[in-house]
This record gives sequence, structure tokens and C-alpha cells, in this order.
Amino acid sequence: MEVDNEDLSPLKAGPKKTGLNLPEVGGESAIRHTASDVYFHLASRPSKTSDNVFSALLPHLTAEECAALVRNSPATRKHKERIAALRKEIELQFPQFGFELSQGFNLLFYGYGSKRTLLNDFARLVCAKHGHIVIVNGFFPSFSLRELVESIEKIPGIASQPISLPSGIDGQVRRIYDYFLPPETRSRAKSSRRPLFLIVHNIESPGLRNSRAQACLSLLASNPRIHVVASIDNVYAPLMWTTHDILNRKHEYHETDQSLPSTRGFQWLWHPATTFEPYDIELSFRDLSVLPKSGGSGRTAGDDLAAPGRGGSGISETAAKQVLASVTQKAKRLFVVLGRQQLAAWVEQGGAGGNSVEDLHTLGMAHNLLSIKARDEFLATSDVGLRGLLQEFRDHGLVLSASVAGVPQEGRGAGDVLWIPLPKDILTRILEGLAI
Repeated sequence: MEVDNEDLSPLKAGPKKTGLNLPEVGGESAIRHTASDVYFHLASRPSKTSDNVFSALLPHLTAEECAALVRNSPATRKHKERIAALRKEIELQFPQFGFELSQGFNLLFYGYGSKRTLLNDFARLVCAKHGHIVIVNGFFPSFSLRELVESIEKIPGIASQPISLPSGIDGQVRRIYDYFLPPETRSRAKSSRRPLFLIVHNIESPGLRNSRAQACLSLLASNPRIHVVASIDNVYAPLMWTTHDILNRKHEYHETDQSLPSTRGFQWLWHPATTFEPYDIELSFRDLSVLPKSGGSGRTAGDDLAAPGRGGSGISETAAKQVLASVTQKAKRLFVVLGRQQLAAWVEQGGAGGNSVEDLHTLGMAHNLLSIKARDEFLATSDVGLRGLLQEFRDHGLVLSASVAGVPQEGRGAGDVLWIPLPKDILTRILEGLAI
């Protein structure tokens, strides 16, 4: 009996239509692909990321338009009288705040709502009658201790004084401290200088959160003629200080002993200052159209920098500080050596390419040169020890490396160039905070 092959064509087994265009095995279309074949085929495809971002759909508002929208929002209009009454209640305490400053305390204000205008009014109405006023905005993304010191040194007479040891920013802080000492502690007792009132908005800002900045601030706050008025908005801000830092009194000088006391502290008096005023100025530097990072803060300019060879994933300033806080003292010193070399290379290039992602590797340091530096600084006596110190940084992307053609390969990693994937301003702040 003859059977027509065309009649059996619908009965032939064939691969299931998946729309995946899987390759045929041995040219036989009858072989079915298993679930694992489909998985690995899909996993081998390159991922595609859309260029469309949510921020591109939002209208761009000017600072004036944003402030007008906040002022005219329904919530602001509804509670306008109650907010004004709350502000008036705090302003009635201005004389009490001034008295507390005169008794050797520093003031720290906390609570929901912006306290910027409140502290500025206190400085203008009360503090300006008794001394110099310096107001610093710690909520600026690029704010650092150096900017605070430079703002104080604009007071006439400070910059003309000589700097005693140590040099650098520590010497500048000590010069400010000596300048505002009581008249009886100076050689010219008749020269009476007005005290300093230092107003710090958001003293818990990243630029003032490191140990070096806090040490300098505590020295200034311990001066009996320097009065600090600060605000905080982070619920974890009190964790920056120990009980000794919070309760330590200001320095006292006597005719028999005029040496610098070893104790430092802030002697805070805590005051609730809930204003319910919008954080319009404080948040004007953040991109609110994107989700915040795991650290809880919104993205700001300079926080992210895609690192070459990392698929565009960079490391933020906060993450870098967390990595440095978890490594040994030798690893920190090695990071400082590499960072200073990178800053020096940036200066040699005339400042070009320091903040460019593509050009950061041009500022790197050769592995063999870093090994010599490590031996000179007694950080690592062998290449194995050097790689051990660098491993933690490499695992977190804080130090990157790339092989360079033409460099002799004397050992594993000997021909690599190492660099830190951070822009110049952030790297400078981190190195200042390490104070090594």
C-alpha cells in the first residue's frame, strides 16, 4: 500500500514556535530546545537600556518659578497663619538665645522645616550688635572646611597674622582661634576685639562631617569669644559627637596659665525650631526627578562618576568614605599616596582632564612606581603586600587599573596603571578628611 508523503506532513514533529530564532542543531528542525537552551540563549543577548529618562519629560523651572509655586501651594496658604504664629513664638526667644551665648554656650537648632531664614534673622537682629557675623551654608554640595575658614579670614586683621605650626588649614584654624582670644591672653591687652558669631546652616553636611572638620570646629567652638549657632536636619546628626564633645565647656584662661587647653567640645544647648517652612534653597541643588540612592540622599552634581572599565558604574563620595572607614591605617596611607600623586598629575597637565571620566586614567600611577613609594613609606615590603592593601579598594571600585602597552611586565600587575575614579574636588575633600 502506497502512502503519499504529502498527506503526513501535518504529522511531522517540529520545534515549538518560540519566536527566539534559536539555532538549529545539525540542521534538523525536529529537535526541540529545552528550557535551559532558551534561558542561556536569552542570557547571551546584550542588554539594551533605553535613553528615555523621566527627567526629560518634566518642565524645567527657574528658581523664581519654583519659589513662587511653593509660596502659593494650597498647603502653604491653608496653614499660613499657623506657620507665622509658630515663627513668631520662636522669635520671642531671641533675647534668651543671646543670653545663653553670652554665658559660654553654643546653640544647636533642630526640627522639621527650613531654619535658614530664622537663623539669619537671629544673626541680623541680635548677634550683629555684639560682634562679627559669618554665615556659611553647609547644604551646598561642594561646601568644605576650607571654604568655612576662608569666609572667617575675610574679617579684617586675621589674614595679616602669622600662621603658627602646624601649617595648612590646621594652622589657619589655630590662627583664627588665637586672634579671637580674650585681651588678657595677648601681649597687647588694651586691644579689644569684637567676638565672632559663626552661623552654620546644616553642620552635619558631608563637607563638615569628617573627623578633621569636626576637630577644627570644636577648637573654634571652645574659644570663649567665638559663638557657634548651627542647625541640623538629619535625624542621625547627634551621632557625630560623643558625650564629651557635647558637654565640654569653653576654654578658660588665667594669668598664671595661658597655654592652650587640651580639651575641645561644643557645649551645645539644644533648641527645637520646627518652622514647617519649605526647604526651597536647601533642595535647589538636588535633582529631584530621580530616585535617591541607597544612602538616602538625592543625586547631586559630582556624586556620580562612571568609571572606565566598570560598565558605567561609579562610586559616590559617601561610598568612598565608607570604604576608607573600614580599611586599615596602612591602606588609608596608601590611598593618600595614590591620591596625592593623581592630584599632582592633574596640576602638571594644567588642570585638563581632571574631571573627565575618559581621561582619569591618564592621571594614574604605574604599579611599579606605587610599589617603590609603598616601600619608602614602610607600607608594603613586597608586591604581595601591596596587592593585599589594594584589594579592598579594587573590590569596591575605589581604585581601578588598566594594562598599558609598552610597560615591562615584571610581575603580576607590574605593568598596570592605577587611578582613583573620583573628580578632583571630591578627591581633594576626601584626602583633607583623612588628615594623614
